Amino acid sequence: MPQINESITINADPGRVWAVAGDPATISEWLPAIASSSVDGERRSCRTVDGADLHERIVEQSDEGRFYVYEITDSPMPISAYRSRLAVSGHGDHSHVTWAAELEPAEGGDAAELEATFSQIYRDGLESVRSRVEGS
Repeated sequence: MPQINESITINADPGRVWAVAGDPATISEWLPAIASSSVDGERRSCRTVDGADLHERIVEQSDEGRFYVYEITDSPMPISAYRSRLAVSGHGDHSHVTWAAELEPAEGGDAAELEATFSQIYRDGLESVRSRVEGS
């Protein structure tokens, strides 16, 4: 099962970072690959910049612990299982943001290609969070 693990250090306290990245409904504000997003209960719907629809389920969320876990339930990508965790930790004036996932390719899906694609999406998103937080 391919695993994706990306992280970044941000020069800001964890509360400021979580204020940008911690609301699952606002992922489209900082993840370049996502054009729009919304949350209804535990369901998140996203539309990619290419016009594809993603549907996800928020499995666990903790503002106190500064993390959330979600699963993709419907995607145009060739995956049969996908579970991801976004977390912010740190203290004082710096934060560490980690974004990790495990995925299972659907039949005919290329594991290495999926891993590379998600890794790049995660890196782009983490850089965007850093730019938004450090630039403000």
